[in-house]
Amino acid sequence: MSTLVFTASNDLLSRSIRWFTKGRASHVAIGAQLFDVPVLIHATIGGVQVSPRVKWMRGRILVAEYAFTHSSGVDVAGAVKKLGERYDYVGLLGFIPVLIARWFGVRVRNPFASASAVVCSELVLRADVNNNVKEWRGMDPERASPVDLLEACVKSESFVLLPRS
Repeated sequence: MSTLVFTASNDLLSRSIRWFTKGRASHVAIGAQLFDVPVLIHATIGGVQVSPRVKWMRGRILVAEYAFTHSSGVDVAGAVKKLGERYDYVGLLGFIPVLIARWFGVRVRNPFASASAVVCSELVLRADVNNNVKEWRGMDPERASPVDLLEACVKSESFVLLPRS
């Protein structure tokens, strides 16, 4: 079973993302099991990687974790195929004008998005290769933030909130 794991921390990048998005989460990852070890598949500083969940969560806050209510959620294999891709540092800066424009009700494209690098929310959306998650249809991976995905989970019948362990 794969899940969506939303986290935050007190570092400057996390606080900045939460300030700009006006949300609780600054990061989203795909939770999975690898040889019975809980892992996170995510795009973070350094690129797309697999991290042992216990290590990643040190110094971080679990905001929420959602399981898919059906078996056709994100394609974990699709996310695994992106391992080693670069993190989109410049595209992350492009979220600033996107989010500011959003405050004024205007939709703009991320002017710095890269076709060869990803941020965390983009990786999750692109892992839905078969467009199975109806609530994500129409979301632009280059403009979606972890908060957008969290809000979709909260409002959706495709996800169920898991209790904190």
